[in-house]
Amino acid sequence: SERHEISTERPRIFNTVNAQSDSLTVVFIIGEALRPSNLHINGYRRENTPNIEQLGVISFDSVWSDYVYTNRSVPHILTRADDSHPNRAYTERSFIDVFNEAGFNTIFIGNQDAEKPYAYFTKEAQTNIFVNLSKGVYNYDKWLDEDILPVYQKELAKNNKQQLFVLHTIGSHWWYNVHYSDSFEIYKPVMKSRIVASCDSMEIVNSYDNTVAYTDWFISQIIEPLKNLNAICIFLSDHGEALGENGQWLHASESTMMNWTAAFVWMSDNYKQKHPYFYQNINHNQHQFYKTDFLFHSVIDAADIQTDILDTTF
Repeated sequence: SERHEISTERPRIFNTVNAQSDSLTVVFIIGEALRPSNLHINGYRRENTPNIEQLGVISFDSVWSDYVYTNRSVPHILTRADDSHPNRAYTERSFIDVFNEAGFNTIFIGNQDAEKPYAYFTKEAQTNIFVNLSKGVYNYDKWLDEDILPVYQKELAKNNKQQLFVLHTIGSHWWYNVHYSDSFEIYKPVMKSRIVASCDSMEIVNSYDNTVAYTDWFISQIIEPLKNLNAICIFLSDHGEALGENGQWLHASESTMMNWTAAFVWMSDNYKQKHPYFYQNINHNQHQFYKTDFLFHSVIDAADIQTDILDTTF
């Protein structure tokens, strides 16, 4: 019932685009299955986000995704799709195309295969790179987001004045144990079975929280080389994850814990000086309720791009 005709050719949706900054780096990280309630930065009991807290990342703790699996949520996030216009995810281009027109060098780096519902958007980027193409949901070898880092660092070292990075991570996807390196096996005991029903609930939570600690470190590695630039980094997970609430586990079914999703914003000192209003605004609004619809408009606004399709009411 949720099948859609996915357009292979999509016209541009804007009439005008104008970049206001001549030197700016924007990084957007698409998270995976990261729920806000298991983050220390949001008040969780375990100290599993020390790096982003030290970096001054601002967490938005009340963000809701209408969709609880990647193939529906990612197209919704990248496009102008919203409650009133959900089909825009399948007929319109993403914000990457806006950045292209604004003169940005656009780079998409994926640590998940580009599935049909969002493969179109990856090709909008001028540079399109996938790591771990041999990995899949039935492959239980280590599958780590740190494999994105060498590619990211190489592209960043090119010192393009205007650049957009879109990084699609594997994050906290099941099977949790393969998505963090051995040094991040902090909370024990961890899962011993790949079958949820065969696992102790605390072991599942321990393994999940290890992915959170690893993601915290990964985000810090993305931010560190941006410190001396005019730069902003935005993180938004595609959806959350259920960890036993009302007998529900993982995602892609019916549970509100799958809808609540993690979101962060980090700004360099240079960026804050150039855009003090933006910094004040995110501090003021970090506990407001938002849907993931906000991303398309917010990332364009954050990039100091003027276009006729920008809606600042989001």
